[in-house]
Amino acid sequence: MKQLIHKISYISSFAALVLLTVGLVTSNVLLISVACTCAVVGWLLKQ
Repeated sequence: MKQLIHKISYISSFAALVLLTVGLVTSNVLLISVACTCAVVGWLLKQ
């Protein structure tokens, strides 16, 4: 179970980075907010 949480955390952090990059390039506020949500979820799962 701990490995699964670690994997989800890693994927969430990676998705946040990708979404944030795309959101900033396209100036899409929705993508930026989703990226922030993914980053927070990834951070919380690591705790």
